[in-house]
Amino acid sequence: MRRFGMVLGALVAVMVHAAAGAADVVQVVVDRRAGVFEGREFGDAGAYELVVGRMFFTFDPSDPADARVVDLDLAPRNADGRVEVWADVIVLQPVDPQRRRGVAWIDLDDGGVGPGVPLFRAALGGGTVAEGGLDDGLLLEEGLTLIRIAWRSGTPGPGGAGTLAVPPAAEADGAPVTGWVRVDWVVDDDTDRLPLAREGRTPYPVAVPEAPVHVLTVRDGRDAPRDTIPASDWRFVPADDGPSAGRPVAVAVDGGFREGRIYELVYRGEAPRVQGVGLAVVRDVMAYARYDLRSVFPADRGVAFGSGAGGRFLRQFVREGFNADPGGRIVFDAVWFHGAGAGRGSFNARFAQPDRVGARLRDFFYPVDLFPFTVDRQFDPVTGRDEGLLDALTEATTPRTVATLTGFDYWQRAAALTHTSVDGFRDLVPGGLHRAYHLASTLPGAPDGEGEPGADTRSAMRALAVAVVAWVDGGDAPPPSRLPTVGGGSLVPTRAVAYPAAPGRAEAPPSHVAYRPDYGPRFAAEGVLDREPPALGPAFPAQVPQVDGLGNELGGVRLLDVRVPLATYLPWAVRTDGPFAGEPRARGGTTLPLPLTDDEAAAAHDARPSLQELYGSEAGFLARVRAAAAALVEEGFLLERDREGAIAAARQRWQRITAR
Repeated sequence: MRRFGMVLGALVAVMVHAAAGAADVVQVVVDRRAGVFEGREFGDAGAYELVVGRMFFTFDPSDPADARVVDLDLAPRNADGRVEVWADVIVLQPVDPQRRRGVAWIDLDDGGVGPGVPLFRAALGGGTVAEGGLDDGLLLEEGLTLIRIAWRSGTPGPGGAGTLAVPPAAEADGAPVTGWVRVDWVVDDDTDRLPLAREGRTPYPVAVPEAPVHVLTVRDGRDAPRDTIPASDWRFVPADDGPSAGRPVAVAVDGGFREGRIYELVYRGEAPRVQGVGLAVVRDVMAYARYDLRSVFPADRGVAFGSGAGGRFLRQFVREGFNADPGGRIVFDAVWFHGAGAGRGSFNARFAQPDRVGARLRDFFYPVDLFPFTVDRQFDPVTGRDEGLLDALTEATTPRTVATLTGFDYWQRAAALTHTSVDGFRDLVPGGLHRAYHLASTLPGAPDGEGEPGADTRSAMRALAVAVVAWVDGGDAPPPSRLPTVGGGSLVPTRAVAYPAAPGRAEAPPSHVAYRPDYGPRFAAEGVLDREPPALGPAFPAQVPQVDGLGNELGGVRLLDVRVPLATYLPWAVRTDGPFAGEPRARGGTTLPLPLTDDEAAAAHDARPSLQELYGSEAGFLARVRAAAAALVEEGFLLERDREGAIAAARQRWQRITAR
């Protein structure tokens, strides 16, 4: 990383010398550039090409735009006093520059469900994009430039954008930076050891493993008191081989770790990675495309899409003001958070842990669900803070925002906090430049071929993608926000949800709760966690959508599966046995098919109407489906091109369910 020229070799290199005030991109190395999809033409955009390479950046710790990155001033610097970083990038763009729309779509999808992910997979595999269906070339027909940039260090994600080379932090004298690292585990089965990092990740090094400062505790539940395990009863376990050979990678305890218990380790770590550079990298890849006249993939407007962790990352991105480039110009015209709920994450902190989600029974009390939650400012009377998610941006650099909230996000990601007051009594529905949509009874991912595990979001995501692109390109705004509301009675406390009696339905689990955590005096300004585990202040209210007589969620956008239902789609799944029975599973939902006949409903004591009562026959069902599909097209949540495919998929669901 100290000398970029050493890595060029025989590669095709494109040199970019950024002008004053432009992005911090200093070089783009193109490893591969070729036509894709067998030369197929996509509407007015024509044929596409694939560009695979690496982008090299330098960041200036004295520049306020770069100094937002935690510990950037402690990273190694080159002779010019700048910090060097590189990241893998892949791009799909029309071959003919004259046929490019000028809109870049940057995809930070984490779960493989984003509109652009199948296109990247097909392009990297040398295959063809399926004709028709939901995974066709929709975004390519829109003439977009699709970009995937590595935005966090670690394991490559879906679509192939893999490495972000993140520098370590060190003191001025070369001594390693130290600080607290916290790791927790929910133990479902007895085990001899527990890893310090998830599979495929490298743990932060332990500073002086034999020191008495490291603390291992055990407790019986999420909110139960912690019992400290004596230091003499546990130990760090080093790796036998590999890059971490001889360094601690796990912990072991006398007698082993027992099922049904939650263990938590707070250890003194060293050499934190400056993970926050990922925020600056995402900023600068778009600024480079937008403002550098010699860009390899030019565009003059931009949309950022993130799913799951990618969505939480983008909430952090706007919260910390990264939608302004080093010259103070807007970067993205629209930012879309999918499956993020109220969360942000540990993306820009000392000893950051981007993989930590924060959930009811996983990743407890990490800096994820933090006030402020809403795009508009609001006052928290408990802390006295008056803030909004976009406060760090000016009017000129504030993007349009879109949030798609699944049913799962309300139960496991505290999504109601994004559109209610902090006391839960008032609705704050986004308008103007901002949109939010609750996709009722859905999960962040796509259901599989058997219709599990919930209502299908893909048709709505496609329609909204087209609408958002048109919005940033000078067209009409997407449909108004559509959310469950306190005032309308469709957003209620968790235990007020009125589920009908249905065979196989478990009792609803507790929902995730967001607290007011205290990580110490340096966290807010410097991103340093001095208090681990944090002290927990009062919790924010937990609210979820109310349901109809079938158990499907009210409020928001009710898609075809929910408007003309064949099942109850619960956006949660429950542990039915074992030590944590009754608690939610970390992923997945529950599908409960409706009874076929009135007799079947009566015999099973099923309070829900039967398919016989609702539709009478397949013909009656399909008539309802056609009417609902037409309404969704009119409302802007189904593309006309997808209408017949959606109807055909509904027919297949009917035939599958009635054949049981």
